[in-house]
Amino acid sequence: MHQQPDPYIAARIKEETDAGIVIRGCRMLATLPISDEIMVFPSTLLKSAIEDAPYAFGFCIPNDTPGLRFICRESLDYGRSHFDHPLGSRYEEMDAVVVFDDVLVPWET
Repeated sequence: MHQQPDPYIAARIKEETDAGIVIRGCRMLATLPISDEIMVFPSTLLKSAIEDAPYAFGFCIPNDTPGLRFICRESLDYGRSHFDHPLGSRYEEMDAVVVFDDVLVPWET
C-alpha cells in the first residue's frame, strides 16, 4: 500500500489523537448498506513491511459516523422471474466502497 502515488488512496491512519485514530482514504466493503455498523479489519498487511503499518487497523463504527460515505454499485436484480432466478431476483448483496474523510475512530466505543 505504501507504494501508491497518493498515500491516502487506500484507507490509512492519518493521525493518532487522545480521542482515537483519524482515518482517511477508501476501502472495499461487501454487504452494504444492510447494516448499522461497519467492521474494518486488517488483511495480510500485518505480514508486510513497516511502511504498511498505517494501513493495518481494526475497528467497528456506526454507518452514520461523520466523514463516512458509501459509494454503492448498481443492483444486479434485473427484474427477471423468481422461477429462473430464485436468488438474484429476491436478494441483493450490495458491494460498496467506503470513503473515510478524516473519520475519527474513538479508542473506546
